[in-house]
Formats: sequence, C-alpha cells, structure tokens
Amino acid sequence: MDDRTKMVTYSSDHPIRSKREDRFNRAPFATHVADTIATRLDPSSIVIGLYGPWGDGKSSTLNLMEEALAAHSEIVVVRFNPWLFDSEDRLLRGFFDSLAIALGRSLPAKADRIGTLLRNYRSMLLMASFHVDGGTKPGGTAKATDESLPIARLDEVSDAFRETMDRAGKLSSY
Repeated sequence: MDDRTKMVTYSSDHPIRSKREDRFNRAPFATHVADTIATRLDPSSIVIGLYGPWGDGKSSTLNLMEEALAAHSEIVVVRFNPWLFDSEDRLLRGFFDSLAIALGRSLPAKADRIGTLLRNYRSMLLMASFHVDGGTKPGGTAKATDESLPIARLDEVSDAFRETMDRAGKLSSY
C-alpha cells in the first residue's frame, strides 16, 4: 500500500448529529427554521417540508434542527417515521405511542395522564376508520362503520390534552 492510500479519508453515509460535525454549513439554516418554529405566535398548524435527493443532507438538517430546538424548553421534539408502518391502524398507533413516549420523557410527572389522554384520543380516531363491505371480499365498497365518532368526546379529550400541556409549559398547538 503506498502513502497516497493511507492519506485518503472516507466518510460514512450516516447523518451528522450536531453542529460540531457540520462541514457544509447547514446549521445556520437549521437554527433559523427551529427558531421560527419555536417563536411563532400563530396557534394554527404549520407544515414544513424538507426536500432533496437521497444523500443531500435532509436527515442531518433535521438533526441540527432538533439540536437547535433543545434550547427552547417549551418545545418537545417527536421523531416519527410514517414509512415504517403498513396500515392506517399501525400508523395511528405508532404516532400516538411515539408522541406519548416523547411527552412522557419531557414531563415525567404527567406521563401517566398524557399517556391515558393520547390512548383515548387514538382509540376514538380508530373508531372512525373505514372498513370494506363484506370483509375481505373482492369488489367490496368502502363505507364508514355504523358507529359514529363521538365528536364531542373527541373534543373533550383534545381539550384536556391541550390543558395538560399548557399547564406544563409546553407548546400544544397541533
């Protein structure tokens, strides 16, 4: 092996985890997005898309955003990958489980209350699912179940969750 081979360095395809590793200056952008999320006053929902080809640094940027959001104690970051789930039922269960775990870590004194509220909310959403006429029979048509979603109860659970988060000093707009 000659000396040139020893001098070559290789890097893995793993995303960076902190701005100390940021060789492409993504941290200022990630910090700006994180600060925008943390300081916005509008209580309505917001969706932020991060687009780019494979290997372009999307996961690294998300990690840098999460690092920047750690400076805001009222923010709870929930990592969730919907691509890991093959059905609506599993997606909802996975999302609410991930949310409960993240909030439970952030608010250990309220973990049981939050977990109960989120399980109730998830259960009500699952009751609103659609099913196919005739079970697995081909050619069935999708229609709502006969059980109607108790919207008033869903709102109560949602309000209780929001109140719990507000009392804990965590942002609860969703």
